[in-house]
Amino acid sequence: MEIEYSKLLKIDNENDEISVEGFANTENVQNYIVELIQECGNNEGDREYKFDETLNTTQEHVNCIIQNQDRDAKCESLANKLLKVEKDAKENIAHLNTAIPKGVLVIAYAKMTDSEYKFIIIKADYTEFLEEISGERKSGLPTKKKIFKSFIMNVSIYDNGYEIGKMVTFDSNSTKAKYWWKTFLELEEIRDDEKNTMSAYDSIKSNILDPLKKNHK
Repeated sequence: MEIEYSKLLKIDNENDEISVEGFANTENVQNYIVELIQECGNNEGDREYKFDETLNTTQEHVNCIIQNQDRDAKCESLANKLLKVEKDAKENIAHLNTAIPKGVLVIAYAKMTDSEYKFIIIKADYTEFLEEISGERKSGLPTKKKIFKSFIMNVSIYDNGYEIGKMVTFDSNSTKAKYWWKTFLELEEIRDDEKNTMSAYDSIKSNILDPLKKNHK
């Protein structure tokens, strides 16, 4: 794996601001991103999606990053969009006493083979700690990472362009926050005849056939 491009941005939804994070030891940061990508890659994802064709902000930004067009500006724009989306979501769930953690947004474009790439957006933990020697309050990337949410998209490169492949998301929240995949990423879930048939069969099997077999062998 080779990280062709990456950007880390702190999303502080408590103070309503974003900041580009820079680190002196770039090698450690690259290793951190590689480990995040590998951790996401080991997860098959919660659902499979495609871009909502009635919307184009996120898709346009992703395409620009893939094509190396204003990458830094597009990443900052995505971070600002997520900040706004999280702010709106916090207001909607305020009565539930549920917090949306601040963290770091990792946007990366990684080369897997000569023609296969992955585009990744990850919302990961970003912690504050007291420095052991000085006692000063610091913030940074934890060595034991916690991924809140992620988006992974396969990209196939050809001589005359590229093709977007499978897209999946992962959400550590069991309720699969709609603001992440629908509002921020502007995705819609893929539903085809095969998946609908399997869903219907699974429901019939678990709710009807299995109880019948148990009582009427």
